[in-house]
Amino acid sequence: MIERIASTGVGVALAVTTALLLTGCSSEESKGSGKIEGAGQGASEPAPSHSTDHRRVSTAGFDLPKDVTVAVEADTTGEKAKDAVLEGHAKTLMGRLEYLTGRDPKSPAIDRYVDDTARPPLVDQAEQADARNETVTGTFRYYQRKVTSVRKDIAQVTYCEDQSKAFSRNVGTGKVKKTEPSAQDYIQYTEALQKTGGSWRVLASKSERGAAACQ
Repeated sequence: MIERIASTGVGVALAVTTALLLTGCSSEESKGSGKIEGAGQGASEPAPSHSTDHRRVSTAGFDLPKDVTVAVEADTTGEKAKDAVLEGHAKTLMGRLEYLTGRDPKSPAIDRYVDDTARPPLVDQAEQADARNETVTGTFRYYQRKVTSVRKDIAQVTYCEDQSKAFSRNVGTGKVKKTEPSAQDYIQYTEALQKTGGSWRVLASKSERGAAACQ
């Protein structure tokens, strides 16, 4: 597990200031509640994927350290609108990890994939890691990605993250803080996204470690 911000996976604990954008906006493709709600309990063993599609999304095109691996389940549904959201959402996951591992405040990834209103906590996360001279290493796995609401350029997505093989690493010494697998390695998220300039961006995110649905 990553010893950074306990309540979040890749360090994203975004203020849910834009949740009202989704309230009452059920899609022609899906009928979601339109509410940003995270929940969860976890497991001590790697969580199985209950995806409709178990293929992995390509992570090419993102600048990540060689010791960081990202596995994003495709989770495609066969519905054009939902699958477009899932494709864009996968890029937001990669973009946020690129920013956090690169520790570059001017990273184009954060500009492209995270809305201004959602950005401060992510920046704060990176600054805290810098203060401890830490980064991350290992494998991040994202699965059970579901589009619960989509209408035009606004969508809501829920998903799970497995951090059981991801750890904190000291930048100077290279020492890795290995931890034993536990329920806290599994996180469930609910996020609001908006398509802007051709890319889906994170508007708000809520998470909680340990979700029964992620086991």
